[in-house]
This record gives sequence, structure tokens and C-alpha cells, in this order.
Amino acid sequence: MMARPSPDQEIAALRVALDLAAVPSRRRQLRSNPLPEGVTFLLSVVTDDHGAIEASAKRMQESPQKLREAAAFYIEQILLAPNADSYRVLGARRSAPAAELRRNFAFLCKWLHSELCQDMARSMFFLRITCAWNNVKTPERRCAYDATLDAYLAALSVSREKRAGDRKGNGETPSLGGETSGGRGRPARLVRARKQRWGASFWRRLIAFAFGSRVR
Repeated sequence: MMARPSPDQEIAALRVALDLAAVPSRRRQLRSNPLPEGVTFLLSVVTDDHGAIEASAKRMQESPQKLREAAAFYIEQILLAPNADSYRVLGARRSAPAAELRRNFAFLCKWLHSELCQDMARSMFFLRITCAWNNVKTPERRCAYDATLDAYLAALSVSREKRAGDRKGNGETPSLGGETSGGRGRPARLVRARKQRWGASFWRRLIAFAFGSRVR
């Protein structure tokens, strides 16, 4: 049986969503943070499962509409962020049981279906959610996806170490404006431009490798 988040965890997840709605620039930090324990509660809020939103709104002294909008914004910006892995897309951690992944997939489909008449732009999320579920819906597919994800994370770690080594080898030093000057007298902007071009090509290959599976 799946453990349900405690009331405190549910409220904590809602507060994270409200904070993000108030300060959208926090999404970059939140995308790299682990999901809060009560993240699955946000899925029930956007689908209004069993009146969950009413009790939470009363406890937090916020309107149900505000909580629903904040939860939806969190899902769009954090769970469905570019390059999010399949577990994160489904609002779960990698250790989540299959039943939790299936339940969250159902929540997300219900949410998107209810929103289609009002916001056709969200229909593009159906493909991402379905693809994520397709990756983990059977033990065999989940095992294969985990191996691919491990390879992706290992490659990402190597890339970060290489970039750190390149910066050290080029002798880049900070300037007064927070800029860096490239080694061998090269302007910092030229060094950054060259690395950005290399990085863009590298990331395209990695993303295609890790997330290139198609819905069947």
C-alpha cells in the first residue's frame, strides 16, 4: 500500500508551489532540487481529487483557485521542465513503486484532459507524460530506462568535470564585473561563445540518447 503524505508534507508542498508562483525566477533552483515529499498531493489538488483542495484552502486561508493555479504552475515549470527525466515528469522519485507511478500518470492525464477546452497549449504535455509512462510502465522497460538514465547521468558528470578542467586550464580569472577573461589573452566573450557552441552540440546528443524513446 502506498504511503500517503502527511498533512504537514501536503501543506509544505503547497507552500513551495505558492512561493514559486510568487517568485517564478526560483524555478531554476527548484528544477535541480529533489521533489518535496508531498508533491503527489499537488496532483490531487489540480484534479480536485476527493475535495482535497477545499480542506487545504481552509487550513492555509487561501482561495481554492489560488492553490489550484499555484499547483498547476509548479507542475508545468518543475515536473514538466525541459530535460526532466521520466520519474520527475510523473511527479515521483526513482524509488517510487509502480502503483505510485501509475496513479500519478492517471492524475496528470485527468488534469490535462480537464484543461484542454480552456488551454489547448497544454495538450503538448500529453506526449511527454505518455512517453514518461511508456518508459517505466513494465519492469523490463523500467530496467532498460534506468540503465539509459544512469549512462546519461554519468556522461553529464564527465562533461561537468571537463568544463571545470577547461576553465582551470585556460586560466580564466574573474574580473570586476563578474566577467572572466580567457587564457592566452582571448576575450572572455569569445571563450564563452566557443564553449556554448560545443555545449549545445553535446547536450543535443545527450538528450537524444537519453530521452529518444518513442511511444509505442
